Amino acid sequence: MRVLVVDDNTDIAELLGEALMLEGFQTAVEHDGRAALARWSSFAPHAAVLDLGLPDMDGYALARAVRQAHGQDPLLIAATGYGTDADRSRATDAGFDSHLVKPASVRDIVRALDERFVETTPSKG
Repeated sequence: MRVLVVDDNTDIAELLGEALMLEGFQTAVEHDGRAALARWSSFAPHAAVLDLGLPDMDGYALARAVRQAHGQDPLLIAATGYGTDADRSRATDAGFDSHLVKPASVRDIVRALDERFVETTPSKG
């Protein structure tokens, strides 16, 4: 599964991209919204982990642009320092599926990805 990581903090973005690779995901990393939209067409991610406080286009606008271009299929996870109820509501309104407050653990991000993409096998009885 392909996951795009977008964060203007280059260290955090690269670290998260590497951590998700170690978890078995194919990753790409960008540091602003416009670059993320450009990368989207060539990388075709199944999911994206987006910071909300991006310098050129905030994560809310990026999520809306992704939803407009790609519908509901890609999983969008907000990983942000914005954690108020109003921030969560705004993220939902912009099209995010999940909202994690930094420092979000890799485990929490993987859990959100697994909830959407991992099919459970029915037990045999």
